[in-house]
Amino acid sequence: MSRPLLCHLLLWALASAAWAGDPAASLEGQTRLDLDLTLASRDSTQQGLGTIMRFAGVATPAYLRLSATHFIHPVLGVNADFGADLFGIYGDGFRDSIDHQYEHALTIAGGVVVRARPLDELSLEGQVGYLYGQLPTLDIGGPKNDVIAADVTFTGPHLGAQLRYDFDLLGPLTAQAGARWMPLALGVDVPGTSTQVSAWQLQVNAGLSYRALSFGEVQVAFGAGYEYAVASASTASRSYILVQRAHRFGLTVRTWLVPAGADMKGLDRSLPSGPGRIHGLVVREGNAPIPGAKVEVPGKDPVLTGEDGRFSVEKVPPGPLAMTVTAAGFKSRAESVNVTPGGELQLTVTLQPPSGPGRIRGTAFAAAAQQGGARAPLAEVTVVGPKGVVQARADGTFTLDEVGPGPVQVKATLKGYKPAEEVVSVPPEGEAAVELTLVRESAKVLASMRGQVRTLRGKPVSAFLKIPEAQISTRTGTDGRFTVRLPGGKYTVVFEAPGYVRQTKTVEVADGDQAIFYVDLSREDR
Repeated sequence: MSRPLLCHLLLWALASAAWAGDPAASLEGQTRLDLDLTLASRDSTQQGLGTIMRFAGVATPAYLRLSATHFIHPVLGVNADFGADLFGIYGDGFRDSIDHQYEHALTIAGGVVVRARPLDELSLEGQVGYLYGQLPTLDIGGPKNDVIAADVTFTGPHLGAQLRYDFDLLGPLTAQAGARWMPLALGVDVPGTSTQVSAWQLQVNAGLSYRALSFGEVQVAFGAGYEYAVASASTASRSYILVQRAHRFGLTVRTWLVPAGADMKGLDRSLPSGPGRIHGLVVREGNAPIPGAKVEVPGKDPVLTGEDGRFSVEKVPPGPLAMTVTAAGFKSRAESVNVTPGGELQLTVTLQPPSGPGRIRGTAFAAAAQQGGARAPLAEVTVVGPKGVVQARADGTFTLDEVGPGPVQVKATLKGYKPAEEVVSVPPEGEAAVELTLVRESAKVLASMRGQVRTLRGKPVSAFLKIPEAQISTRTGTDGRFTVRLPGGKYTVVFEAPGYVRQTKTVEVADGDQAIFYVDLSREDR
């Protein structure tokens, strides 16, 4: 075996470390261009020369890779890769240590890609091609014939297989995961030996990509990912064993062409643009559909739900917006949604029946003065509701807030009018109207008390007359006659005159009655 074949194997492992998240072409004629820049931590051991070799590349731009793929058929394509590796190397376990040195390696590869895609998100690819590369390794040489670092240049064929899983997370954000295995035994030369060497490499990787830009058929995505790679080469007698482990943390820029009309998944899908679409279902509690609900989206005509409660709003401008859903007998509901460019938003809106208090709006009127006459609004009417007292406005209108729901008793009063009462049914969180008509109180006919105050001999006496209940205090005429008008009721009437004994009478009269009586006063004893 020649040393270049071993170098070929390991360098192929570095050069072919494509992320599992690379978008695979889905239709004939798709072209892809990837740029990867990674930081790497390496740990390599080499047995057979009595030494340990370590690679250090942390915090250095350790790996730069540019890859182009073009599919000439849905399952067949061609691929070209260019890679550059830059890292530090040092070694121990032998007579003299190797000081820290910076090494570099270049890789140029090309080949054929064959792909099987059982699912939109799942892709299995096989690669066969030819590779030219450089690999820093160890050799015997130098002035002291010691172990030294050496760049090995090699050419040769390579092959491999890769399994990739690429799925959408949210809008233009996608996640990728996959694995790649490459068995190689195509003639590797090892420093210091000519024995046949077998080799293999395994890569497991995952990443996120964000499709950020779209220029017609050209799509651009930015991403980040992690890769763990293991490469091994050994002789059949195990006299020579080389194992390399690498942790890579990378940033990626990917550009690819999507044919017009393509319907693809993951990164292969074109970055959406233009207006979006909102469709969904309006239901009540229990998921029963609500037909006839009105869905309003700013800038669009309102739409009504069908018998199945479903609706669809087409050509909605992308971006955040507030849509409103209303239906008779239910609370209105506002939904804040974000429509992505060219996207489709599906949602279910659940409306709740109203349950809170409502409002009463009313007007107080004075009853018509005659049959067929018009009512007149009454101002300053006192309206009593369950939450307190309000005063009617100048036009007779009033409002009772936060009342109900259910039957609510309302009473209106105004001096000179008979009270008016109504029971109003207030819908939950709704509004009820009421009109209260007050009837003017009829004018009462006063009762009349009249008579004459006399002596026991029948001569008239001028006397004082007092009725405390009616707050009346008056004096009879010189002929002793008197007349008093007052509302119906029971009264105490007191007659007094100087030199005469005071006399008190209890009189009860009804409205409109006339009471006539004579009062005879006796003189006081001297």
